[in-house]
Order: sequence, then C-alpha cells, then structure tokens
Amino acid sequence: MARAMDESLDQAAYVALPQHPDDRPRVTRAHAALAQRHAMGSLLTVPLFADAQPIAALVFERSAGQLFDTAWALQVQNLASGLAPALRLLIEQERGVCSRAAAAWSRRWQALPPPRRRLCLAALPVAALLLTGLMLTPWQHDIAAPTQLEGRIQRAVVAPLDGYLKAVHVRAGDSVVAGQLLIELADDDLRLELRRRQTEVAQHEGAYGDAMARQDRSALVQAEARAAEARAQLGLIQAQLERTRIVAPFDALVIMGDLSQQLAAPLRRGELLFKLTPTRELRVMLQVDERDSERVRPGMQGAVTFAALPDKRYDLVLERVSPVARSDPGHLGFEAEARLLAAAPELMRPGMQGLAQLNAGQQPLYWLLSHRVLDWLRLQWWRWVG
Repeated sequence: MARAMDESLDQAAYVALPQHPDDRPRVTRAHAALAQRHAMGSLLTVPLFADAQPIAALVFERSAGQLFDTAWALQVQNLASGLAPALRLLIEQERGVCSRAAAAWSRRWQALPPPRRRLCLAALPVAALLLTGLMLTPWQHDIAAPTQLEGRIQRAVVAPLDGYLKAVHVRAGDSVVAGQLLIELADDDLRLELRRRQTEVAQHEGAYGDAMARQDRSALVQAEARAAEARAQLGLIQAQLERTRIVAPFDALVIMGDLSQQLAAPLRRGELLFKLTPTRELRVMLQVDERDSERVRPGMQGAVTFAALPDKRYDLVLERVSPVARSDPGHLGFEAEARLLAAAPELMRPGMQGLAQLNAGQQPLYWLLSHRVLDWLRLQWWRWVG
C-alpha cells in the first residue's frame, strides 16, 4: 500500500485501477500488485498536496465490478485539497523543534535557484575558515561582580553615659561638619549633682581656711584631702556634663541612625547612636563569584558603574581579596576591596550599588563561550564518575 501511495505521489495525480478510458495513462504497477495480493476489484489513490508539496495520500478500495469513475475521483481530489492544510498543521505540531527548523531550512534551500546554491556551497569553506579564526582570536576577558560603595573609614557614635534622649539634630543621610551638634542628652540630674559638688568644694575650702587660721595641722590635712576629692568629683561631673552634647568629630555623612522618633527614650552607655563616614574617602566592595575567585588578584584594574549613575564609568584598582567566603541566599562568593583611581564625585554616596568589570587579560573567544559549561561538566563528571 505504501508503494501504491508513492506511485501516486511521484506522478502528482490520482491513480485509478482499472483506469477509465477517458483518463490520461498512469503507471499502475504498484496498484496492480496491491490489487492482486489482496484480491481487490478496483483501487483509487488520491495525493494530498500543501504548498505544492506532497504530504500524504488516500487509498480507496472497492470490490470487483465497482469501478471509480473520473467524476468521483475529481470530487475526492477536491475534498482532499481542503484536507491537506489541516493535516499538514497536525504533522507540524507532532514534530520536534529541531525537525521543524531543519524542514524550514530545507524548504528555503530548495527554493534557491541553482546558481545561488553553488555560490553558497563555495562560500562554506571560507565561512568555516573565518569562524575558526574568530574563535581563536583573543578577546578581552572581563569578570563581572556586583558592588556596593562604602566609606573607607566608619566612626561609630555611641552613648557616653546612661541617660535620656533630649534632642536629635541629624539623622541618616545628613551631611555634617566637624564640631556640629549631633545629639543632646538630658542633663538636669547632672546639673543638680554639679551644684552639690560645687557646694562641697566650697565647704571643704572653708574648713581648710579655718584650720589654717587655727594652725591645726591634722584638721588642715583632712580639709585639704576632702577638698581635693570634692574637686575631682566636680571635674568628673563637668566632664560628664560636657559629654551630654555629642558633636561630629570630622566632616562626614551620617550613614546609619535615626533617633528623631525616640525623644525622651532611655539610653544605655555604649549604645550605638550613629555611624559616620567621610564623604570623600570611599571604597568599592565587590562580591566575586566563587567560580571566578581563582582569577581575581590584587592589582587588577577595571571599571564600575552604579545604578544611580548608569551613564558614568569610574576606573578602579583591586587592593585586597578576602580569603574567607561569604554566603548569601543563593550565592557564594568572596569579598574584594577596590579603590577608585579618581577622587569620588559629590554625587557618590555610601550604600550605592552597581556592577564592576575587572580586566582578567586576553582569552580566545571559544574559551569565553565555553569555559562555564566545561567547568560544570567537569564538576558533574567528578560527582558521578570520580
């Protein structure tokens, strides 16, 4: 039956057996063999074409004495022409992506005129040679790493003593100058203690004068010792009173701390209040992927672009690579520290994030395209084979 279908498709016309006298002569050898083998009286094979390409064939059988006339054959052929596009669509859906791509290229190739085909065949060796040369050409290898801008120096401002928050003059994001008031602590208790200590000092100094007037040595020594102790306590209270006003130690940017909503809240000595960093002394912290850690060395140069300044590129040099891995959710890498080669512009602020590209030298293009896959295959081979 398949040979009978091929016989009809090769002739691009329906084939009837026995043939009608008015039909054009057809080759019917395969149909005759099929009819003889299965004892069929008459056969009709109608080809199905889609876009002038044969895709299938229909075979009809009848018992002896019932022939297929020309009108019936033409009617079946017309019906088959409407069935062919739907059948072709079903065939295409059953085929894989690679098979469909190959069929599309085959149709385009067949549609080319013979001169263009010969030209394409002659150009294949040249294209292969050019592709080989391109793959062997050294290209710049850059290692990409996410970055974050940090202050090179960070100063922690902590509560100098136990007390209560009285006033807050800055918060995170504010720029401050050296000596600017940052925060004030409640000093009512310290001022009362100061007046009490001042009174004690005055009393001991008066006792010292009385003892000197009486020329009482023992009372004089005791009064002098008590006055000295009272002065020391007074100096301590004065120092604590001065520390209730916290000022900026240098020109800086407040990168952490917002106590504006915590007025009158109790503070414990050593509690972190703010973090300051100089606005012009910045460093770039890179998160280098573990797969690139062996290729990253101090002294490498590169460039960084920040999300807030995507149109600008800043050169940097790598200064240090941490030997300790840092694990983040879904990512394992090593932290590296880099320095900007030029002075940080005013637009830069600590906390800005971006992407850095480190110059790792020249590598062939084939290596750049395949080294990730090859490394993964080596790891899988070691896992399953050893």
